[in-house]
Amino acid sequence: MDASRFEERENQLEEAIDICEEGLEHNVKHTPLWFQYLKLYEKADEDIRERKFDKFTLIVRDMYRNIGKDYHWKINVELAQAFDRFGDQERTKEYLATVTADCPDSVKWKIWLIAARLMQNQGQIEQARLCIERSCMEVPLK
Repeated sequence: MDASRFEERENQLEEAIDICEEGLEHNVKHTPLWFQYLKLYEKADEDIRERKFDKFTLIVRDMYRNIGKDYHWKINVELAQAFDRFGDQERTKEYLATVTADCPDSVKWKIWLIAARLMQNQGQIEQARLCIERSCMEVPLK
């Protein structure tokens, strides 16, 4: 994991991908490696994606298969953010909707803040404001 991040920081994406894939071959259930793999997919240009990665839908499928159900909400957060960066507003909203229903109560307020940022990115300022209000309501009492 650390080696892949190092190569990523050094702008050696193909080496980072190779290291990440090797790690996943040894331990397909290693959750942080899957998130690193998704991050590398996003950073890669189209040429690298075609040579080094499966189709995005297959990566997502493999993440759901190999990451424990307790973390499926986290996958949905990452996918909502990825689709926002890809410019796919509908898929962003689709994944956000599943996150708010599935995530633990202790992090719901953070999810609403993420949702506010994504709505702002899409130019939906009123929706972003409502998400911030909801976040304030979800903050757990100490």
